[in-house]
Amino acid sequence: MGFRASGWDPALIIAQIIAMQSLYYFFLCIWTLATNLFVMQSPSLSQIFSFAYLRFRDTPGKLSVLTCLLNSFTLSAGLLFVVRRTKQCLDFSVTVFVYHLLFTCIYNRAFPTNFVWWLTNSVAAVITTVLGEFLCLRAELQDIPVHTARIDL
Repeated sequence: MGFRASGWDPALIIAQIIAMQSLYYFFLCIWTLATNLFVMQSPSLSQIFSFAYLRFRDTPGKLSVLTCLLNSFTLSAGLLFVVRRTKQCLDFSVTVFVYHLLFTCIYNRAFPTNFVWWLTNSVAAVITTVLGEFLCLRAELQDIPVHTARIDL
């Protein structure tokens, strides 16, 4: 893992944001495809971006909520491998969900008013942040191996 040479590197931050957003949608698609097998539903882009799909009243809606929550666990692992810093986990996880809000607004041409959408994404953001911070903190607290060589005088 190692330490960073500088604290402010815009190119690195932009690359990390793009990587985290890509991981978010990649694993959300994987989880969506996996849950579609249970309800024999064909996958669509609306399952990712439409806020009408997140609902508690039927099985496909509940599975959509489940996919978002499962995705928060895989995204927190992404924080460990991409961000690697406990202090930045909140920033990057909130950034991912704010961009998802933006993309959802663009896709639907409306601001999400569905309470279940807000609840699901808020809980997913909290899970992603807390679990990501836990994983990054564990990685940061690991012992640094020091190799000493014998010196023959």
